[in-house]
Amino acid sequence: MRGPEEVVGVLRLGGFLGLSRSELVKRLVQLPDDGSGREVRLFTPAVIDFTMWLTEGPLDQLNVSSLPDQVDVMGEIAATPGQAYGIHPFVPFCPWRQVRDEANASSRSRGMTPLDVVKYAVQEQGFVGVKLYPVLGFYPSGNAARWKNEPFPASLRGLDADGTKLDRALAELYDWCLAEDVAIMAHTSESQNPTPEAGRRGSPAFWKEMLDHDNGRWQSIRLNLGHLGGVWHLGKSGPPTSWPSHAVGLLSRGYPNVYADLADYDAIAHRTQRDTDQDAQIMPIVRDLLARQTNAGAVDRLMYGTDWVMLSRSLAAKDFYRAMRDKLPEQLNMTSMQRRGFLGGHAARFLGIAVADGQKPKTRLRLEEFYRKRDLDPSRLALWDSPPPTA
Repeated sequence: MRGPEEVVGVLRLGGFLGLSRSELVKRLVQLPDDGSGREVRLFTPAVIDFTMWLTEGPLDQLNVSSLPDQVDVMGEIAATPGQAYGIHPFVPFCPWRQVRDEANASSRSRGMTPLDVVKYAVQEQGFVGVKLYPVLGFYPSGNAARWKNEPFPASLRGLDADGTKLDRALAELYDWCLAEDVAIMAHTSESQNPTPEAGRRGSPAFWKEMLDHDNGRWQSIRLNLGHLGGVWHLGKSGPPTSWPSHAVGLLSRGYPNVYADLADYDAIAHRTQRDTDQDAQIMPIVRDLLARQTNAGAVDRLMYGTDWVMLSRSLAAKDFYRAMRDKLPEQLNMTSMQRRGFLGGHAARFLGIAVADGQKPKTRLRLEEFYRKRDLDPSRLALWDSPPPTA
């Protein structure tokens, strides 16, 4: 039975679905305003692609914008002049759509496969990374090894007899992201999935398989384990309770560019008694995970995040940033430097926009070129000219 505040939240979320992208971005930008001026200087909204996994019936009957068109819209938003902050999105990648478009050129939008769209978004339209959603029903790697014994959609099996095409689509994305130093944001909470079987494929444990695959072929890739495995599952029963533990472990296992965010953790705002009780149960568990000797350094890979559209379901949304800024670092025993890192420094390193060892990473250089082409003020990026603090 939903409480009144949850009903209001769902209705609010439904209202957002009819808004334009530019209006949604305006709402997002208002979220962290604490009355003293804008503190957040970079927003990275993620575009997602659920179509192949959730649609029944012919796709050509859907009245939806193509991915290249959506990228163009977000590119124009990124190029809006006169903003003190940057808007640099994540572009979605669906491996099933990639398999389909490789097999059938007529299904491509503007002649582009999803990987072509990724390259176009990052190289031409000011996008900062790639969004993956494995809980829709694919493993980060190793789908072929599980193909015979697990349920994959019949329509996908019609295109891929043994799972090798799905794995190849992902491998081509990873190889390109590694070569071009492009960040990947992966949903790693067992939520927003079409079936329980599909949802389990997004576990952080399977991202470890991917990182170690082929003698560590992708160990240096920039990877964000979104939601830290879904911390809201902690204190409950069932398999997802192990996901945050797996995620924290990956942050301290020697993978140089693996990070995690704590987006959509609305209980931190304590707007209801249930929030307060839930937070009092969950945060001590997270603190203890981070404090373990085997997880040394994990706290220095945590990032602030919102997942704003989903967060909007909660009455806590308007208090979220202040709680994340002031309350959560104290609960996790962060030092002042770790708190600064959590609120931006770690993300600047993860995204590849901060100067490192006197050098500008490829993403920073791409954004500077985007600013030059669009006549934007490059001072937006100057905040990260000095390396972010480390513990």
